[in-house]
Amino acid sequence: MEKFINATFVDGVFKPSEPIVLPAGTASVIIESNPDEKSNQAWDELQRLRRESPINSGGSRTTRDEMHERR
Repeated sequence: MEKFINATFVDGVFKPSEPIVLPAGTASVIIESNPDEKSNQAWDELQRLRRESPINSGGSRTTRDEMHERR
């Protein structure tokens, strides 16, 4: 049986947003963090890495026309 239960983690305890009924001995739990929060954390980490280690190839910049040149 698979059931989605929305809960918030507070002070080391998962607190469901509504009352739940589970069979005695239920032990398996899958935890998925908020996707928006996860995306924001990943973006913040990428920005931090970009600031700390900028990439500078030392080469000249290619113009738009050069990038889309057809031969």
